[in-house]
Amino acid sequence: MENEQARQLAALAADAERRPAFLASTFAAYRRLDQVDDAALARELGLDAEGLARLALCRRPREEEGLFREDLTRIARFSGCDAAVLARIVREAEFAARAGLANAGGRASLLAAQDRMDDAADSEPAPDTPPDAGPER
Repeated sequence: MENEQARQLAALAADAERRPAFLASTFAAYRRLDQVDDAALARELGLDAEGLARLALCRRPREEEGLFREDLTRIARFSGCDAAVLARIVREAEFAARAGLANAGGRASLLAAQDRMDDAADSEPAPDTPPDAGPER
């Protein structure tokens, strides 16, 4: 019976990958980004395969800062995963999606995009500085 339940959970988690409201979609994006399989992702989170499937069926944490932390804590407590690792995975997958890297392979793409965004932020004037204002003397 346990094998049947694990198989059904895995099938539900695979189906949930197409639904952005579930962590399964986040994990799918992260696996593509980091080029890892389910077994490696489960190990990273401190779970077995069935625990990963259960976690994948949880709703994604809400974006708002206070709610994100609250949801993440609740999800980690429910699943038994490492909350800090889960937070990092969710944030990396979200960043990759915003940067258009969801289907680009590898952490190098993510790091390059972060560097480009950091460089662009460093070269922009401060929000309250007039565009033609130079350094104060």
